[in-house]
Amino acid sequence: MSEYSTITINAPAPREEELTMLLFDSGALGVAVDDPALIKAHLSSGDWDASVFDAAQIVTGRLTLTATFAAAAAEMAQLQQRLLADPELTVSLAELPDVDWQEKWKEGFEPRPLGKRLLIHPCWDTSPLPPERITIEIEPGMAFGTGDHATTAMVLEMIERYLQPDRQVIDLGCGSGILAIAALKLGASQALAIDIDPLCREATARHCQLNGISARQFRFCCGDLLSDAELQRQISEQRYQLVIANINADIVRRLSPVAAQLLDAEGVFLCSGIIDAYAKETEAALAAAGLEIMEHRRDKEWNAYAARARV
Repeated sequence: MSEYSTITINAPAPREEELTMLLFDSGALGVAVDDPALIKAHLSSGDWDASVFDAAQIVTGRLTLTATFAAAAAEMAQLQQRLLADPELTVSLAELPDVDWQEKWKEGFEPRPLGKRLLIHPCWDTSPLPPERITIEIEPGMAFGTGDHATTAMVLEMIERYLQPDRQVIDLGCGSGILAIAALKLGASQALAIDIDPLCREATARHCQLNGISARQFRFCCGDLLSDAELQRQISEQRYQLVIANINADIVRRLSPVAAQLLDAEGVFLCSGIIDAYAKETEAALAAAGLEIMEHRRDKEWNAYAARARV
């Protein structure tokens, strides 16, 4: 029998504080709150650019609280019955399996070949590496971008296809940095990675370390390229053979004119993170920025594009 259990409560949003206090008073080790209203507020304000919510209908007014207890489910039955007596609440009780969670979550990350030459490889894996593959070592969890999501996988495959050796690349919204690192390991001379999140500095530094990438090859800048005029000026001093943006449809649309200005004469803009509902709008934005689509890839509901300056 497990030593831990969870109680999950779906409740009217105004009762969050009351129920949280009740759960802690009942011995909860922790309480997680999932409130759709907070997600909607962050998206509306522009604080988040999480494309996973694109086209999603976010229903507010109720929230979900999940509390963890150091007790077996059978011992929590009394609390469950007390909560079930309240007609406004939906309550469920479950045992947590006895699992080494620190090791369990790693099971979802296995070496993954991409394209003709790349291999995305979690840094803890000790299996033999195929010599014909270029290995990109990752430490999942540091920032978005593990190669596992369709958006990242499509861009990695397009980097392999369109990169010209000994040229410069720039990754707008770099997350973990693996796209720029992959370009370097495929033969790019230098990479500039930009992200609005300062935590990405540590993530990109760690991945550079894992992959043997030097400071001479890779540079990270923290800032909002869409609003920071000085950052725009700095990066526009150079032209890039690949401009990469794996973010979401709205940001890609707004970045398209910037990307067009950053491309060198043979440059290609690789963009991804675009859900089906916004594909046509994105294609129109690329055209308005003077870019023509060379390739359109689709995986499930996600879209990626390779575009160049219209000739």
